[in-house]
Amino acid sequence: MYAGYGIFQYDLQHILTDANLCTQKLWYNIDDCLDRVIKELKGKWKNNVNDLFHTIKAYNGSGPKAENYANSVLQFLDWINKAV
Repeated sequence: MYAGYGIFQYDLQHILTDANLCTQKLWYNIDDCLDRVIKELKGKWKNNVNDLFHTIKAYNGSGPKAENYANSVLQFLDWINKAV
């Protein structure tokens, strides 16, 4: 695996702890991808309880790009909530 593959960009940082993702090409399977993203998000949420902005930011990294990403996600969430 060269760089983040799959729907949730689970990348090379996990090659030592989750080699099966690469060697068995599990990134092709939505259930395997969802298991991993949910595990990651639960860990970020645990460190940022009731703080969706910082949970999203932590999932995406740090710095201005991660902050912009979190702002964009929350803007989309706001638009979705207004449309429902």
